[in-house]
Amino acid sequence: MDYEKIIELYEEEKIEELCDQVEKMSKWQLLGELLKMDKEMLAHILPKLPSDIAVQQFLSFANDIQHYLVENISDIDFKHFSEELLDVDDIENILDKKLFGNILIKSDSDARYKKLLKIIDNVEPKKLTSLKQILSELEPIDVAEIINDIDEEKVCLMFRLLPKDLASEVFVE
Repeated sequence: MDYEKIIELYEEEKIEELCDQVEKMSKWQLLGELLKMDKEMLAHILPKLPSDIAVQQFLSFANDIQHYLVENISDIDFKHFSEELLDVDDIENILDKKLFGNILIKSDSDARYKKLLKIIDNVEPKKLTSLKQILSELEPIDVAEIINDIDEEKVCLMFRLLPKDLASEVFVE
């Protein structure tokens, strides 16, 4: 199946048939066809694919395409595969920090919460900078929920990582 057929099935709203067809393709064959599409069409089609395939393809794209997709896939569509994307082992080190932060922000709150708890539980001194950036972009209530569920010895560390204005808002929460 070529990219024109993928687009045709999408435009005819034959999503089930589209999914059946892409599942028969190899990872690399599908990647080749998806890369022939313009980015706007790709942002519409990728979330319609089975989430495991969407994640696999997303991780195969170049960094600039990944950034474009995170910015241009609707929040509702992005949630379709974001939980599976965040479940990828070491995803916070596979993707660049800004991209990972944007994915966290657009992800379902439960998936974001689980991933951040996992990161905090395994935090190493060399990863504090990226954790600081991620936390600074979250809402105070989200940070407060995370703080309520981490070990007491890490609570002080978390507060030290937060910008002062955010730390005070989190404290209020």
